[in-house]
Amino acid sequence: MINSQNPRFRWISKKLHIGGVQFFYCFGVLTVRRNDRKIATTNQVSEPARLRMKTFYDAINNDITMTTKTVAKQSQLISSLREGIAVIQMILFKEVKESLLKKQPLKESTFLSMLAGSITNEIFASHNMEEKFVLFRKKNRAEIEQELLSLRIDNPGLCAKVTDALRIQTLCDNEEKKDSSDILVRAKELGILVEEREVPLPSTFMAGVRLLGEEHNLIIPPVQITPEQDEIIH
Repeated sequence: MINSQNPRFRWISKKLHIGGVQFFYCFGVLTVRRNDRKIATTNQVSEPARLRMKTFYDAINNDITMTTKTVAKQSQLISSLREGIAVIQMILFKEVKESLLKKQPLKESTFLSMLAGSITNEIFASHNMEEKFVLFRKKNRAEIEQELLSLRIDNPGLCAKVTDALRIQTLCDNEEKKDSSDILVRAKELGILVEEREVPLPSTFMAGVRLLGEEHNLIIPPVQITPEQDEIIH
C-alpha cells in the first residue's frame, strides 16, 4: 500500500467530457529516482497491481457510459413531455378563444386571439417577450386577470388536463434544476388546480394527450412513452 504522506507521492486528477457531461476522477502516483531520472511506478508495479488498476479504470468507464446513457434518455423523455405540454396549451388556447368569441362577439378576432394567447401564457408562465405582446399584456392586464378568474367556470372540463400539464411541467423543470412550483400556486389561486388529482406518470400523461389531440383534430407526432421510462424522472 502506498503511503500518501511520502514526499514523492502526488495526486493526479483527470477531467473527461462525454455527452455534454463533465466527470472528474483522480489517482495517486509515487515517483522514484534512478540515475537522477524520475520513473513513474506504473513501470514497476506487479501484475496483480496492474490488474487492480485496470479494474478500477474499467469501472470508471462503465459508470461514465451508464451515466451518459441515462442523461440522454432523460433528455429525450423531457423533450417528449414538453411536446405533450404544448399540445395541452394549444387546446387551452383554442377552447378559451371559442369562449371569448361567445362572450364578446363584437370584438375583433385578432384581439381575441391575442387575449386567449395571453391567458394561456399566464397559466403556463411562458410569456411572449416580443414587443407587441408585452404591450398588449400591459394594456389589457385587468381583462386578462378577469378572464383567468372566469376560466374554471367557462371551461371546467379543461381544469384536470391543465392540472396534469402544469404538474408535468414543474416535474420537467425540476429535473433541469429549475423551480417553477409558483405556477401551481398561481393555478390554485385561480381555482383551476384540481388538488385531489394524482400526479400522472409520464406514460399516462402522454396517452391522455394523444386522446385529447384526436378529439381536437390535432396532428401529434407518434411519441410513445413506456411504463419503464416512468422511472427515469421522479
